Amino acid sequence: MPLILTHGWPGSVVEFLDVIGPLTDPAGHGADPGDAFNVVIPTLPGFGFSGPVCGPGWTTTRIASAWDELMARLGYGRYGTQGGDIGAAVAPEVARVAPGHVVGVHTNGGPGGFPQVPLPDHVMASLSPIERDRIARVEAPPPLRPTSATHKAKHGVHRRPTVVSLRRRSHSPTMSASGD
Repeated sequence: MPLILTHGWPGSVVEFLDVIGPLTDPAGHGADPGDAFNVVIPTLPGFGFSGPVCGPGWTTTRIASAWDELMARLGYGRYGTQGGDIGAAVAPEVARVAPGHVVGVHTNGGPGGFPQVPLPDHVMASLSPIERDRIARVEAPPPLRPTSATHKAKHGVHRRPTVVSLRRRSHSPTMSASGD
């Protein structure tokens, strides 16, 4: 079964490196070989390994249409779609744009709003300890971050972080690093 995966923002296809093997070669990861997918992982227009877009208008609907055209050009008439973060807005849009082609949609970490906190006691009681911990972190105030020049100098805070960038050269991604 073909499967198109859509990354989030700020992100890239690198988000999926750990799942490519299990999805394309489940037998090599202790699962049923019949569960294998043909995985397609395009870069969102203007992100990661994609070049800059030529103009405005790259809405989720336009991206979804581009994804459907990509899958058609690859010879896939039916496929699944998955997305996280901004990709979670694109994945269901692909199903709306091409309902006859999409067999299923999976989303995680969608761009929608957070639940209103604090949650009612009866809802908190129904959550697992891990879920309660996540809610507690959402409810927590942000940490205070001293920003004075004196504090930065005293504690060795650099003016500029190390930057890692990915560049596309001759169809081959390369990495370069720079920094203090």
